[in-house]
Amino acid sequence: MTAVHNVIDLAQRAERFGYQRYWFAEHHLNPGVLGASPAVSISLVADATSTIRLGSAGVQLGHRQPLATVEEFGLLDAAYPGRLDLGLGRSFGRQKEKPEAEAAAAGGVAVHAYPGEGAALQVWILGASGGSSATVAGERGLRFAAGYHHSPSTVIDAVDAYRAAFVPSAELDRPHISVSADVVVGDSDEQAAVLASGYGLWVHGIRSGTGAITAITHDHADRVRSYELLAGEWARRGN
Repeated sequence: MTAVHNVIDLAQRAERFGYQRYWFAEHHLNPGVLGASPAVSISLVADATSTIRLGSAGVQLGHRQPLATVEEFGLLDAAYPGRLDLGLGRSFGRQKEKPEAEAAAAGGVAVHAYPGEGAALQVWILGASGGSSATVAGERGLRFAAGYHHSPSTVIDAVDAYRAAFVPSAELDRPHISVSADVVVGDSDEQAAVLASGYGLWVHGIRSGTGAITAITHDHADRVRSYELLAGEWARRGN
């Protein structure tokens, strides 16, 4: 499948360009996006790379059992130690009021996830507004990934809510935030404008429910070059 091979190739090139992370989304019933299972996508790319961190952005807990997610990523960490980011999102699926109640053994004793417990994962909570995701991430002292790329008008509220709720933890002594953005880079301003010309239609298709085109940058070579140019500019600026 060409799309799968392109994803693996892009991850390998991103690693060579010096990127630190490569994350996979979870989308369903969407022909414009590859990857209904971040764990499967990660396993394919992890075997073809060696240093770049790989993660989910994010696992949609409304569609999955939390215990199974811990076990899946625990197994990935056992195979590729120290390279995994577990990004968690709420999604529009059925939300469980008390998921911990489904993870108890006889007598009410909490079960232990093997593999999973003690895994060297970095846990991120994904959110795009000042709602419960930002608050939970702060209260539990976890990393927070704010989704500017799909909700730019509310990302400041999300960051403010996370900072206000933050409590130091064994994981973090201060807030830790990443902010997503859609970026297209070309060898000239004119080429970049051409490569990005489908972005407006892509966003409109998602928000109107009429379906998404396959990608913002259609040609794989153009996408690779965009990654390369962006990495070069970051290196030039010392980032």
